[in-house]
Amino acid sequence: MKSKHRSNLLLKDWSRDEYWRRQDEVLNEKVVDTIERVNINDITAEQFMEKYERGSRPCIITGVTDAWPGKEEWKVKVSKMK
Repeated sequence: MKSKHRSNLLLKDWSRDEYWRRQDEVLNEKVVDTIERVNINDITAEQFMEKYERGSRPCIITGVTDAWPGKEEWKVKVSKMK
């Protein structure tokens, strides 16, 4: 998270409100995911910069590793125990 985008969240407040101590409480709340997903194959670099980067708008980029050789080569090999 870039601090310029969350300038209202100060370190002293994080400590004062003990968010670090209440992680379980925070994590057990139902979270609604509203972050937009964009597939890397569906947008140009220029479109991405205009829509997301220049507007400081968050998104999750999907499809980045689809054609990456390491995706298959680095899988954990699980051996079956007899």
